Amino acid sequence: MSNPLPPKQAAEFLGCSVDQLRRLDRAGEIPSVNIGLGKVRQRRVYHLEDLQAFKLRRSNSSRLQAPQQIQPATYQPRWS
Repeated sequence: MSNPLPPKQAAEFLGCSVDQLRRLDRAGEIPSVNIGLGKVRQRRVYHLEDLQAFKLRRSNSSRLQAPQQIQPATYQPRWS
């Protein structure tokens, strides 16, 4: 395992904000390690391997692909 990254560096690696990183952590999408004092004084760090795996999962996700080109409907008058 690599050296753990603090939240700011982990967020920069993912290209998101620290708040978004924390939300992903709370949602269970990114694992973290608490190196603080339990629940009283938490200090989370993130392993590079976990962040890379998250990026890979997100890049393979079908919901993040660009939407297909939608052809505009042609106008057909009702009365002709």
